[in-house]
Amino acid sequence: MGRTTAVAAIALTLMTGVSAARAEDKPQHRGPWIEADLAIQLRFDWTAGSDNPGNRIKQLYVEHSEFVIGIHATDWLSLYLHPVAEPLRPPLPGRDAWFRGFGMYMQELYAELDFDVVALRAGKFNPSFALLHDEKVLRGIAAVNFTQNYQVTEMLGFGMAIRPDLKSQGLGKHEMAAQFFFADTTFLNHSIFTTPRATDTSFLRLGDLRFGDGGIANTNRPDNVVLALTGGDFDFLPNLSYRLSFRLLRASPAGLTAGTETRDETGYSAALQYSFDATLWGNATKFLPLAEWVHLRNPNGNPGITNYVTLGMGVESTPWAFWLSGTLRDTVAVPGIADAYDRLIAISLDRDVTNWLKAGIGYRYQRINGVNDHIIGLRLWVNHHMEIALR
Repeated sequence: MGRTTAVAAIALTLMTGVSAARAEDKPQHRGPWIEADLAIQLRFDWTAGSDNPGNRIKQLYVEHSEFVIGIHATDWLSLYLHPVAEPLRPPLPGRDAWFRGFGMYMQELYAELDFDVVALRAGKFNPSFALLHDEKVLRGIAAVNFTQNYQVTEMLGFGMAIRPDLKSQGLGKHEMAAQFFFADTTFLNHSIFTTPRATDTSFLRLGDLRFGDGGIANTNRPDNVVLALTGGDFDFLPNLSYRLSFRLLRASPAGLTAGTETRDETGYSAALQYSFDATLWGNATKFLPLAEWVHLRNPNGNPGITNYVTLGMGVESTPWAFWLSGTLRDTVAVPGIADAYDRLIAISLDRDVTNWLKAGIGYRYQRINGVNDHIIGLRLWVNHHMEIALR
């Protein structure tokens, strides 16, 4: 399938992933409306101790911030826009960084049809593979610094989700989703303020990805896939939810000349979430344990195996929220390279300042390629939701 055919298929086919909300959980509206969610995070990190002197820096930056806009023509037809702002370049070794590499880009732009038991989406979106790369789920400061590496983002594609409701049998609600896609190399990939090029060796994200740049899933046709099964709301454990996923990301045909990938990547994930209420020091408190395992074979199209295991616990008692999490990342069987056993432990305490502003302090210990770092972080976090009726 050529690029023209693929784009035409995307324009004609609509898809949803496992992250789509169930229609019965959405507020019902009689006319068209717009809803928007704004999240802006300002972070300050200080590497107080490190085995590598080049890591001992301070940096102030806009952490992953986003503006999710939903334009709803009806209760079942919507258009979503999702611009994102974040650093696109890492700090230089041994040098403090103040808003280095700040950039903005359109992470998602897709249309959605949602008919309760069947939903369809198409356009540019983030395929829903795993769970704990999302800081809305694993909410501690810097808790997703490892897990975000296996997130699948900025893909052009389509697919379908089916949602069988087995509540009457006491078996809960479930969603089966299939998503087909390829890396976005259109004008939507462009970033502003900072636009790293393929010749720039210091970047976290290319500002203008092209097919010739290579990269996993950069195939120019929807031959990459994520399959996912999610569910929860069981009669015997109503606060338990799960996600099981599989993904296949193809090596780019341009990889041998422009990139390093030589093999297709396959991945598996399994996640559990639970919540329960209790009383702590006389206050109503919610406990949020969660766990996830991710296995990647030929990560990023290169020989080897990477496993992630993450455990986390949130304790929320308004206006406070405490999070503790740990991630083990083991990369093995890479030809010519010693096995790597990386670790991340993140602790954070947040407080609601107002109904739209949070402040937090955190500490994380990380070991990457045998180098130990101790980092203290501060965060201000603005969250705001609004709805506007169009008639």
